[in-house]
Order: sequence, then structure tokens, then C-alpha cells
Amino acid sequence: MRLFVGLSIPPTVARQLAGYVERAKSKLQAAHWVPPQNWHITLLFLGEVSPDTAAVLRRRFAAVAQQTHPFSLRLQDWGAFPNMKRAKLLWVGVNGEREPLQRLAEAVRETAADVVKLEKTQSFVPHLTVSRKVPALDLAHFNDEWPLLTHDWPVQQMHLYISHLSPRGARYEIWESYPLGRPSADQPGAVES
Repeated sequence: MRLFVGLSIPPTVARQLAGYVERAKSKLQAAHWVPPQNWHITLLFLGEVSPDTAAVLRRRFAAVAQQTHPFSLRLQDWGAFPNMKRAKLLWVGVNGEREPLQRLAEAVRETAADVVKLEKTQSFVPHLTVSRKVPALDLAHFNDEWPLLTHDWPVQQMHLYISHLSPRGARYEIWESYPLGRPSADQPGAVES
């Protein structure tokens, strides 16, 4: 199964973002706009994982979540890979309490590193991808012309997602959720809320 760890965004933020994306669609030609149901913030892409390895990872991710206090984030500004002057992939930046977000991403990576072969990556760039396969564009003034800012939301859980690939594109499904700062319901000693 193809897995990744990420954060979802609440429906109110998704609605705010949808308005910004609709405006961007009217200005940009892109081969593929990510559907709102697939919007997420990736903490770690795991790739193909066996069921046995997934079982190990699920326990480890639950432990990481228990040791992480909830924090707040917001979506702010547009970004692109490789950069805004030669944009080929358009994303939305993640701001707010970035230090705990960074620590969470590092902890997730460290706990998976000895059981999954991970791609060597540059530093973690928190973002939410909204469009792929953009013809290389100069978007250097995009933030000045169409500034983007959502309200803050509390991040209270992280998720293990399954990525289902098909000719119609990917579909992401939350397989398991891990509450931050407390045991998940299926862990020993868990407290029901």
C-alpha cells in the first residue's frame, strides 16, 4: 500500500482556500488542479509499504502524536516549485506555529527511518499543493496581486493516509488518525473523549 503522513485542514479553511484557488484558476493554465478532498499538508511520504511494516509504523506514529502538543496553523501566501519565477507546481504556504510543525515532521521522519527507505530530501517546506503540471510560469508578483491568508485553526491530530492511484488521478483516504498530546482510542491506557 502507498502511504504518507499528513495533516488535514478543517472544512472552514478549505472553503476559504477554495475561493483563492478559483481566482488562481482564472489566471493560470494548469494541467491538473488538486481536488479539495485531496488537500492536505504532507509531513512524510512513505511510498509503498508492506502490511507488516505498516503495523510497526502505526504504533510508532501513535507514540509520536502522544508526545506532541496541539498547535495552530494558517495558510498564507502562494509558493511554487522549483521557485516563483519558474513555477511548475503551485502551492499554498503554511504559517502559524511552524516550530512545533517542524518538530512533528522531524519526529515522524526519525521514527520511520529505520523501517522504510525514505527519499533523501532537502529541508521540510510545509505547504499544501493546489496545482501540478503548471507550464513554467513567472509568478513572482502573484502574492502582491492576489494575497492569500486564512484564519488560524488548531491542529489536534495527524493522519496516516493511503494513496489510491488510478487513471482518473490519486484519491487520498485517511486510514488512521492520531490525536496529538494524548493516546489514540485503540492504544492501551487511552482515554475516551
